[in-house]
Amino acid sequence: MKRVFASLLLVAVMIVALVPATFAQLGDCDNSSFSIQNLGTSVAQVTVSFFTETGSEIQPTALDGNVPATPNPFSLDPGAKYEVYMPAVPGVPDGRYSVVIESTEPIAVIANLIGYTGACGAGNYPAFNGSYSGFDSGDGTYYLPSVVYGYYNWNSLISIQNTTAGTIDATIAIMDPRGNPDRTKTYTLPPFSSAHLDLETEGAGLSLVGGLNGSAVITSPSGQVVVTDNQTAYGGGRGLTQSYNGFASGAPTLYVPALYQGYYNWNSSVNIQNVGTAATDVTLTYDDGTTNDAANLACLNDLGPGDSCLVYMPTDKPVGSNIFAATITNSAGQDLVAIANAANGKTKQSQTYNAFLGGSDAIGLPIILKAYYNWNTSFTIQNIGTADTTIEITYSADPISGTPGATYVHPETLSPGESVEVFQPADSHLPATGWTSGSVTVISQSGEPIVGIVNETNSLRQQSGDGDWSMSYNGQNQ
Repeated sequence: MKRVFASLLLVAVMIVALVPATFAQLGDCDNSSFSIQNLGTSVAQVTVSFFTETGSEIQPTALDGNVPATPNPFSLDPGAKYEVYMPAVPGVPDGRYSVVIESTEPIAVIANLIGYTGACGAGNYPAFNGSYSGFDSGDGTYYLPSVVYGYYNWNSLISIQNTTAGTIDATIAIMDPRGNPDRTKTYTLPPFSSAHLDLETEGAGLSLVGGLNGSAVITSPSGQVVVTDNQTAYGGGRGLTQSYNGFASGAPTLYVPALYQGYYNWNSSVNIQNVGTAATDVTLTYDDGTTNDAANLACLNDLGPGDSCLVYMPTDKPVGSNIFAATITNSAGQDLVAIANAANGKTKQSQTYNAFLGGSDAIGLPIILKAYYNWNTSFTIQNIGTADTTIEITYSADPISGTPGATYVHPETLSPGESVEVFQPADSHLPATGWTSGSVTVISQSGEPIVGIVNETNSLRQQSGDGDWSMSYNGQNQ
């Protein structure tokens, strides 16, 4: 039985309107959904359990209000996906939960969250939109390459989940690259429950200095945890969200499939953290032939253990392509972790995903959308191998309409380090009508390892000015 912790903050969230805004959350009330994709070759039996912050378990008998309802446990065909929308789950009161998902087959899980502003009644609209991946295991140490407090109005909301059946302690240490002292806080976590540190409301109490764009290390000597960071900025009726998973480990080489420099007003940044034991020089090599290294960016020089460096493409990267991939290496063979942020200053949108430590010859993308309630996706695949490859793309059937998907080989050949973007509304291989959602499996035909990310956007809702309606998530190895 495979267990996935698709939990942490707002995997299952319905904060009632009367909860004070100072409570650790994105908006004044928040809703979530999570999608489960069967990556295996047989029908999966899937069980979903929710846990309150005090450790109480709720295992509903049904997961939606359909007729007939989807039971819990339920069956999931190979390649298929099922979305759990929290407001539709009967028997789960409004509140904040973590979730544990067990399956007889390998699965991928993606959580999406929407935070609302105001009193959450009529006339109040979503302001915050984020997405991150579930975890298949915990660890005694986790790393966050980007932690923000009052950084151009950005603040971190860090969530730590206990992945064990016993009560454990976990400590977060926040590091400031400007030379300010580290700050720590310890939590006691009941089984499978989560704790949340909202720096917007708690940063001053920890004596953090405003303007922080630093890093963090979370340790749990008595058990294992998983960690996410939902970073938000609010102003002028709009909310921006950048959500990402913490890292249990790093690697000497990292891969970043999609970065932007003035690409339809999108610009990227990369936060890199040294999680090794010695200082090292870091280099970013882009597939357009340019580089960032210690010679042209001071913080990449002699990056110390636990320290982080922000590389901002519009000002730090040499001029080159406006859409590109990157490979991150270092001189001393130290383990690194990193995240990639993207923001559009014109449309007020933002996205974040994790840099990859490695890849696979097959990856799963659980949420793929084409005009699904005005949501659309694109996915970007990078070849991280040492030889050329082509990719085979398989869309599942639409789980609602039953409309078949499609399988085809993409015409582009990817050289080592190169990437390609596939935008679903423009993909002629998909049916013209009837197919609005599903999942995708991507296979590297030559066996070279690949990685991939998915961007989700709702341009119609975004144009109304009530939120960024944009998020990214990492594809998962099969």
